[in-house]
Amino acid sequence: MKKMKLAMIALVLALVMAMPAVVMANYVDEVPTRVENGETFVALRLAAYARGLEVEWDGENMLVTLVGPYGDDLTFAVEMVGGFIEDGMSWVPYEMIGLIFSMIPMEALAEPSRTDQWQWENFEDVREASFSTDLSHGEISLGFIEYMSDNLYSRTPFTYRELEAAIWIVEELLAMGYDWDAIEVQEFSFYEIVALETVMGASWASVTSPWMLGEGTPRAAQLSQNVILTVPGYSDSARKIIVGAHYDTPPYPGASDNASGTALLLESAQRMLEMDNYHTIVYVFFGAEEVGLMGAFFYYDSLTYDERDNIIFMANADVLFEGPYFIYGTGMAPELNEEEMIDVVFELFEMWGFNLEDAAPEFDLMDNLEDFVFNAAMMGLIEPVANEISVQVDAIAIEVQYLHDIELVEAPLLVFGHSDNLVFVQAGHTVVNMFGLERVEDPDNFGGTIFANYFTVGLLHSPLDEFHYIEYTMPGLMYDAMRAFSLFLEGLLLARF
Repeated sequence: MKKMKLAMIALVLALVMAMPAVVMANYVDEVPTRVENGETFVALRLAAYARGLEVEWDGENMLVTLVGPYGDDLTFAVEMVGGFIEDGMSWVPYEMIGLIFSMIPMEALAEPSRTDQWQWENFEDVREASFSTDLSHGEISLGFIEYMSDNLYSRTPFTYRELEAAIWIVEELLAMGYDWDAIEVQEFSFYEIVALETVMGASWASVTSPWMLGEGTPRAAQLSQNVILTVPGYSDSARKIIVGAHYDTPPYPGASDNASGTALLLESAQRMLEMDNYHTIVYVFFGAEEVGLMGAFFYYDSLTYDERDNIIFMANADVLFEGPYFIYGTGMAPELNEEEMIDVVFELFEMWGFNLEDAAPEFDLMDNLEDFVFNAAMMGLIEPVANEISVQVDAIAIEVQYLHDIELVEAPLLVFGHSDNLVFVQAGHTVVNMFGLERVEDPDNFGGTIFANYFTVGLLHSPLDEFHYIEYTMPGLMYDAMRAFSLFLEGLLLARF
């Protein structure tokens, strides 16, 4: 049984802030609702019964527990999700009830299994490389992005289309000239993800929800995969740089999110065949990012303690041309003492409008402190800290801008940006996180999602995230972004740290 408590649901809520509202199922339409101050609320207990869930109420601590048909449960305070209690009934915001229910599996998980897809005989007919490194930086990436947007759209997690995209990535790496032994495909099942203690709020219902799955078909064995390429450096050290990007997407073309990051890694890998890198580089194309960074969690869990200790930094690339500002954040999470952690958590509660003592007077904050602190970091309440590595990264960014006439914007809070980098930040590693975003001119009257330093997105998780539409409406933006990030990443990977 997978239990989720207050801090865990808080983390999940923070992670999905940038996602569209969860599509409501028909069962909610027959449940009593009421409107307060223009917002619609649903009767929680009756909605849960209609969903087929059991409800347990802890009146002393003001906590509700929803229990699914396979014993999975979720415990939370109603006020924490924006609800209220009146005359013995719990009311939850209409837009939240689908998200809450999506965290509780309504069908049995498949036992761990593996396919025979990842055998050399399935890939031995190696074709020619798709592009030449004679092309300027960024042009190779553009070609890959166009192909993925046109032919590998709707790469939704745990589906056959996501599998097709992974196969294509392997074929491209082989076509470039990499040996089969340099490539590893790390297959994982949803069952294994749920078993990881580090993964919070994993639910097969969220994977198969209409807004995520679209018309995709989930794989029978509930499998996804990471594609890993290791490029040895000429250093004798075991230290290495991790470069990551997820290749899955909601049911849209996903040009920016995240064919852009995938293409950046592919172009970088192809160019590295002709260069001498000092440190070993590990490129990881993560699967199942869109439903909770699952591929990144599984990859990190697979590393030995020595392998984790030898990570110099993790560079992450995601949504690289949502706007004309090419941004990076570098650093690591600060080490806070207990008093500082408590202060920032209560600042988080104040931001949420959540009174812990009223909602759950017996809730043990200390048992959940680190999870809440991580939430606070993602909400911009904690500043990342610099170190020797991040200072050198900044110096490389300055040099690249000077040599190649490009502009990179440093935004330290993007260390906590919502992507696979979070798995490494939470584990105490230095990260370099890359995004291409739009600037919010009037934050006080802006209705969308605001990221660090008042940047936002416009195409994310929509049909507009399509190669030809972006080129038509913002001509040249994709090339400018991919050129800038390609040169920046190359500078990082050729440096000595």
